[in-house]
Amino acid sequence: MLRFSLAFALLAAPVILPATQDILSAPTRGFQQESHQTKAINETLLRRLIEECKWSALSHAVKSGIQKHNITLRDLQMLALSHPGTPFFNAVLATKNIMSLHVQTGLSLAVAFPIALFAETSMISEVEKGKHFWDSHRFGRELQYDRDHKHLFIHLGTHGVKPVGIGRMKVVTKTILYDRQNPEVMARGVSEAGCKREMYAMKKLVGLPHVLEAQALMRHKDPKSGKMLASIVTRIIRPGSLYNVLEKNSSWKLTLKERVKIACDIMKGISGMQMMNFAHCDLGVKNYFVKIRGTHPGHRKIVAYVADFGRTIPIKTAKDSPVQGNSRYMPPEAIYREKMHGKQYFNSDLFAVGCVFWQLYFGDLPPWSDSEYFKKESVPKKHRYRAKVYYINIFRHRIQEKYLSGIKKKPTLKQGFLKIILQLTDPSPAKRGTAQKHHIALHRLLYGKSPVDSAREAASRNKKNGAQGAGHHSDKRTKKCLETEAN
Repeated sequence: MLRFSLAFALLAAPVILPATQDILSAPTRGFQQESHQTKAINETLLRRLIEECKWSALSHAVKSGIQKHNITLRDLQMLALSHPGTPFFNAVLATKNIMSLHVQTGLSLAVAFPIALFAETSMISEVEKGKHFWDSHRFGRELQYDRDHKHLFIHLGTHGVKPVGIGRMKVVTKTILYDRQNPEVMARGVSEAGCKREMYAMKKLVGLPHVLEAQALMRHKDPKSGKMLASIVTRIIRPGSLYNVLEKNSSWKLTLKERVKIACDIMKGISGMQMMNFAHCDLGVKNYFVKIRGTHPGHRKIVAYVADFGRTIPIKTAKDSPVQGNSRYMPPEAIYREKMHGKQYFNSDLFAVGCVFWQLYFGDLPPWSDSEYFKKESVPKKHRYRAKVYYINIFRHRIQEKYLSGIKKKPTLKQGFLKIILQLTDPSPAKRGTAQKHHIALHRLLYGKSPVDSAREAASRNKKNGAQGAGHHSDKRTKKCLETEAN
């Protein structure tokens, strides 16, 4: 009796579809009453296959019954209650939770159940034989097993599901992290060009604050082309890229404080990357993601992340490399790219961030960013360089005169943010400062104290409340960031 009750509770525990509530609360009485004879045959066959552990035959029988409209999810749930603790029970539980996801997945019951039964039965034996990727011919969707974290992903592709985003080097679609109790829809980027560099960088940058973290990094051979492809899985951040948030027709109207908060988070991420000796080299406005919770401007929780590491390079190998993926964010020294090396790429990253902050504050890119003159190979480099420096300084001087003349000792939030923007966009690399110092300055503008002081106060509060984990900077990399900023 206890075993039955526990099984019943497990099936009922996750999110339950409204249509299944009466079934789950009713006593076991076999399949639904319509088509009595067909139902009885189906139930007898399925019970026998479950008892004999013939999982492949069971999968085909259930799929066939679903397609003929003789078997429903309710039927599977009722049958599962009489077989608690079996792979069939676990597969039905997983299927119900996948079908209950509040996100469009494009999965039908005839596709979801066979995948779940496979995950609960023969998947591990196939993995042990070296298999980790299954194309869509077998299950209707691509499946991929992450050997590092021992997770299965159901790649949804574009089967009735819109892509999350489309970039220059990859298409990002949805994937489901298979979990019996709590499946989760995530983003999966597939790339061929530059994937090794991106995967290497994301492995090294795991755990850094405000750097988008990979949940899985996997490789497989494309069955059609035979080429090696990389799958990078991350959590989906809503509403999405900073570009989408800043669009003129966007419904997200950010307050100044929210804009500075986004800038502070971005600079924290860049600071962490530079501490790990990585230059991003593609810091356009589309390569940051923003999470917004709440609806009232000024009272929303906003977190920003640095993302898209397809061009990221270790500083030790940085020499004559592309300075930025988008020419709009190029600093003047990028004209002499062949002379650039090492930590000079930190300075060029800061200039690109400054251009994004300019857009974050004013709503448009800096006026110099769209000039075609600086790209003309027919014009001597020294002329292009001098013209760009002159052009940048003109607009920086105008902003200085308009907003920052007669600045007081303690600048306002607006003045402090503009001052940082002007420093980041200085044509001279040596005058742009460092990511660590800019993060501290932005943090002080927002909270009136340094990041180290904020961390100490949070740790003290947690200690008084007996809390562990959240707010307590126990992570080694976070500690190292804080120590660097303190010094």
